[in-house]
Amino acid sequence: MEGHGVGAVRSVGGDDGPPVRERLEAYDPENHTFSYAMLESPFPFTDYVATVRLRDLGGGRTSIEWSSTFQPRGLPTEQVARMIEGIYQMFVGRLKETLASSHHP
Repeated sequence: MEGHGVGAVRSVGGDDGPPVRERLEAYDPENHTFSYAMLESPFPFTDYVATVRLRDLGGGRTSIEWSSTFQPRGLPTEQVARMIEGIYQMFVGRLKETLASSHHP
């Protein structure tokens, strides 16, 4: 990790691929929102900026809204969008598993 707070850059290792370098673009803990940009990735898109927003639904439930903008590179926009949605689903699934295992030792 390089730096702290907005502007910090981190490398996220893939399970079987090259790391992705991301920069924190915005962080608003009061509104449970942050945005980040991918600086380097093996994915078929560029100019990727995502925003994640958490919302308390009550009863111990939380909604995750994860949106992004990007420019496809070499593939149709719809195909790249499905790829990105798949990545989001994978990360949210891992988050659910992590949270479930931390509540049930």
